[in-house]
Amino acid sequence: MARQLKFQIANVEYGGTTAPAKAQEEMLHLSVNVGLISFLSEKNPSGDAELVLALLRAPFEALQRLAALALRNGAADLIMRDDGQGNIVLPIGPNLFQDNIQYYYLLVAYVLRENLKGFFELLPQSAGEQQDAA
Repeated sequence: MARQLKFQIANVEYGGTTAPAKAQEEMLHLSVNVGLISFLSEKNPSGDAELVLALLRAPFEALQRLAALALRNGAADLIMRDDGQGNIVLPIGPNLFQDNIQYYYLLVAYVLRENLKGFFELLPQSAGEQQDAA
């Protein structure tokens, strides 16, 4: 079942739902292959600039595919909300971020992090986390 997403980037709210499992499978595979996965952990979170730089290091074609999977191919599942006048349902793409393209990359990174957070549950826990769980 899809989970609701909500992000605030540069005073603009974005929302939507997580992607289907098939898209998450491809996101995980691509994120590992381009070296992005380690930047997406919530346990040791990367800063916003690090997330954007990690995406920019990926081959452009892989980045475009990750963005399409994360933002659901412009199907308006991820919406941009306006400044209090109601929801504006738009397909999210780089054209909405002229002069601030870094926020587009940051949005992609946030959505990828949210979709792939289950992967990090496989990683071993630190001793303190294991005691907390007991």
